[in-house]
Amino acid sequence: SCGAQPTQRQAKLLGHECLGTIWQSGAAPAVDDDGSLIFSTGNGDPIYNTREFGDSVLRIKMGTSNFASPSLAYSTQPADFFTPYNVAALDDADVELGSGGVLLVPTSENRLIGSSRNLAITGGKGGSMYVLDRKNLGGFNQSQDLIVQGLPRYLPGGQSGGAGIYSTPSYYNGKVFIAGAADFLRAIPFANGLLDTANVQKSPVSIPQRGGTVSISASGENTPDAIAWYISSSAYTYSWVPGHNPTSRSNGSAVLYAFSTDDLSKPLYNSPITRIPTALLNPIQKDDDTKTQNDDNCAALNPNAAGCAVKFAVPTVQNGMVFVGTDKEVSVYGLVNP
Repeated sequence: SCGAQPTQRQAKLLGHECLGTIWQSGAAPAVDDDGSLIFSTGNGDPIYNTREFGDSVLRIKMGTSNFASPSLAYSTQPADFFTPYNVAALDDADVELGSGGVLLVPTSENRLIGSSRNLAITGGKGGSMYVLDRKNLGGFNQSQDLIVQGLPRYLPGGQSGGAGIYSTPSYYNGKVFIAGAADFLRAIPFANGLLDTANVQKSPVSIPQRGGTVSISASGENTPDAIAWYISSSAYTYSWVPGHNPTSRSNGSAVLYAFSTDDLSKPLYNSPITRIPTALLNPIQKDDDTKTQNDDNCAALNPNAAGCAVKFAVPTVQNGMVFVGTDKEVSVYGLVNP
């Protein structure tokens, strides 16, 4: 970011200007079959050359340059990239591409989705979604995006109300699941290598600011009993006033939701929603950005509730249990004997 000078390694990868960071709302870079890293970047000055890659999707291949361990190193020069044609407008409005992580659609699903290409899907703060060919991301064209599919402003986007994509899309059995902020959980059919926006399922539960990344659990591959899980962080708030550090507060529990991947019309389960009474909340200090602003454990208000909500939490499913990261604890859900 502009607050500190980039290291030499960062400068070579993302250009010498400020910004252009990798954050993806906490998502890790995706790893392709050949070991390449694929990820998106945040705002950066729109200088279109081989050194400036803000608001872009990059593919970095294994290499040996400028690292202490050549056998494990990645090249500092992107092997391929995609930068939206309207990158200057995205940067000016602070609706960067890099708020969303990158989904690599499994190549084993190519026959099901009717595609011969290896595809990736991502989106950003502006609410736009992009389907990319991982072997030819599309580069930069000032007139139009030369990519597989672009859905401009498909989801609510922009700075107002925290709308946009702050998560990574998920794939299961011919559908892409996305939980955008200020929207609803959506299941978008993926056919002929394209997102079918005319036949989308939506959940009835609105999603607050920041949205959430969906985790899929199933008893087998492409089974009808699969479950889509995501965490609602509606109790978490974030604000920033120019001249002060950002402040955040959690005044209630994270809420775990479960839906059938075949039917989003109603939740299969949701954990209890708790709120800390306003009188018990600590006052927010303008320049205290160390953590959320309450000293209470939200789960103490209800034994079945999760802990206090934080942003960018992703449910982890393992051995019949669902793990929910919160402010002060990891809440664990699973079947219990009556």
